[in-house]
Amino acid sequence: MNGEKLTLFWQNNRRDILLAIVVASISALSFGLGYFSALDENRTPIIIEKHSAE
Repeated sequence: MNGEKLTLFWQNNRRDILLAIVVASISALSFGLGYFSALDENRTPIIIEKHSAE
């Protein structure tokens, strides 16, 4: 019974399911590429100096 429901759901929503998988894959890939490209950059640290108001 559950197999029939799952098959029917897949047949009725195949396009939407595949579109969601493609969008999620592209999002994950772009995030991963951005993350790994940022690891290569050597940035100088930001130094915050506190000045007293005296």
